[in-house]
Amino acid sequence: RGLARVGLLDYMDTIVGADSTQRHKPDPEPVRVALERLGASADRALFVGDSVHDMHAGNAAGVTTVAALWGPFTRAELAPSAPRHYAERVADLPALVDRLAAGLAETGPRRPA
Repeated sequence: RGLARVGLLDYMDTIVGADSTQRHKPDPEPVRVALERLGASADRALFVGDSVHDMHAGNAAGVTTVAALWGPFTRAELAPSAPRHYAERVADLPALVDRLAAGLAETGPRRPA
């Protein structure tokens, strides 16, 4: 309902919630379910989250993690969960995606961590 209320629901191809999986973050199962539903590979996926549980789940699933600093946790609090990137604002994401896509085009897909 929240996504619909703010006008973002139409931009989502799938939603994985607590009732979608047996195991939950920080386990990587929710991320893997999303990848499967989307027909996406981990080495080409970006996972944006605002908690250490998000970063642990994304890293364990082998996707590129982005710590969302507009959430409840600070950079210092998120750092121990080893996000690959940080984003101060939602508006930072398009440029980050462009930089990562350019890197993939130059080097090919990266190997999962």
